[in-house]
Amino acid sequence: MNTQNEPAVLGPVERMVGPLGAYVLHCYAQHSHHTEAYISGSRSALVALRAAIDLALAGADGVAKCDVFTSDGEGYTVYVVAMTDEDAERQVVPYTADYAAQNWNGRPGPWDALKRPNSAIDRPCKD
Repeated sequence: MNTQNEPAVLGPVERMVGPLGAYVLHCYAQHSHHTEAYISGSRSALVALRAAIDLALAGADGVAKCDVFTSDGEGYTVYVVAMTDEDAERQVVPYTADYAAQNWNGRPGPWDALKRPNSAIDRPCKD
């Protein structure tokens, strides 16, 4: 006998998707020389990242961004910067270990591109 408080049919348990949606992306930088770097995430987050890469490559200013989340719900922005070969070779290394860090001494970083005139980083990336 079924009462109003009991479901008539119990279906499969569905995993709830929280407020993050499917835009979870993790970027793990290299610790030091010759160590791995990783980018992992949901399909939607990787598609958004790909859209930002495509936009940076196609745009005159070479800059794009996408907004994503870490798995603990903290949001952040990924900036994609297409550099010239010369700037890419001169930029500061991304290592996180103190012993592998590099003195900047005027070396460019990707954040310098955000200061470019007419930077279009506020264009939305479509997935």
